[in-house]
Amino acid sequence: MDVIKQAAKDMAKEEMKEMPNEVIDMYAKEEKKRSLIFYVLILLCSVVMLVCGIVGFTIPNGGYIIGIFCLSLFVIYLIFIIWKILVDKKKTNKDLVFERLERKYLKKPKLIKNEIISNQLEMVNKYREIVIPKGLFSKNKILINNDQKTISFDINNFKTKEYKFDEIIKYELSENGNSVVKGSAGKALVGGLFFGLGGAIIGSSMSRKVNNKCSQLSIIVFLNDQNRPYITIPIITIETDKSSLEYKNAVSLAQEICGILEFAINQRTLQSYSNNSNIEMSSKEQLKELKEMLEENLITQEEYEIKKKQILGL
Repeated sequence: MDVIKQAAKDMAKEEMKEMPNEVIDMYAKEEKKRSLIFYVLILLCSVVMLVCGIVGFTIPNGGYIIGIFCLSLFVIYLIFIIWKILVDKKKTNKDLVFERLERKYLKKPKLIKNEIISNQLEMVNKYREIVIPKGLFSKNKILINNDQKTISFDINNFKTKEYKFDEIIKYELSENGNSVVKGSAGKALVGGLFFGLGGAIIGSSMSRKVNNKCSQLSIIVFLNDQNRPYITIPIITIETDKSSLEYKNAVSLAQEICGILEFAINQRTLQSYSNNSNIEMSSKEQLKELKEMLEENLITQEEYEIKKKQILGL
């Protein structure tokens, strides 16, 4: 219910942002008229209770009970109406209209639920949180902001700042002190490219002395930060059987984290490629336009050659 109320308030705020002051004043006048009608009705009820209370005292054989009850209601109504007038007096026109809009949305629960779902989907698309179990009552976290293209780490009760994707230099997955998978900007995932991360981990174990236990599985993220050049994300810290469900879940989690890091660090390469493509396309268009000017005798051959060298940076 609190979520629905909060959603109704948010929707009312959004609607008020686009509402002209003239409309706000008009709605506020309507609300004041409704409040006046409400005051009159409560006042009438209190008068009725006063009359009933007085009449009750004139009735013999227990009529005083009715009188006391009605007079009590009269006092309650009177106190309520005084309190209501004092509260409403402090409200501005915007407050009155806001309450009106809030009531309007609360009467449309389906609309509010759709808005809540829409906001949740937006948050899911914008933010992604990876939770790494640490113990019975604690956990490490990685928070990715896809909108701002940033990533932050909350490891061992220490929360880092938000790093831009292009501040991630490379990462390395380590098992029992041995490097299993490496990834860096502009390079393919080493170790997990063909067989997947799980296959890479299994393959690395087979290439060395067979060990059916894993006592350490972690990811080291190297950052372009002088104060914190790298951060270690622990996934397995106690001896775990490789045939257990815990180990398989840990490998799956490591695969998810490496996938996120692979995506993040390669954004720099993709952006650089995009920028270069735009520059090349711009130069091509300039040369084409320059050639057309030469063909139309708008410039001389000598001017064409000079300008061509400037565009090509020769």
